[in-house]
Amino acid sequence: MKIDFVYKIFPTIIIYKSWGVKKKFAGTTYGPVIFIREEYRNDKALLEHEKTHAKQWYRTLSLHSILYMASKRYRLEAEVEAYKKTMEVNGYVNEYQYEWIVDTLRNNYGLEVSREEILKKLNTKE
Repeated sequence: MKIDFVYKIFPTIIIYKSWGVKKKFAGTTYGPVIFIREEYRNDKALLEHEKTHAKQWYRTLSLHSILYMASKRYRLEAEVEAYKKTMEVNGYVNEYQYEWIVDTLRNNYGLEVSREEILKKLNTKE
């Protein structure tokens, strides 16, 4: 376990254990608590992706969790923001990695959104 910060002042707790992570993911964030599977301990892009969700939680004064569960639109925006952070940290993202992100967004988050919409959102500079 370690403590890190988002926005330089808000703490996040990072726990490297599989028991807090949903089966099909390498990491999961609950509010300011981040769980990352032990084998991904050194994956900086994954950590920054999950820290983005912690930022969203702080930014919405903890409403992020409710909005994420209640609204597919909000969930899409939250995940696109986090995956953009993943791509930023990784630098160059090859075609296979990019397609993996698109497929993951389409298939693992219950978004019911087209591939074209995901591509459009991933390619905007918001």
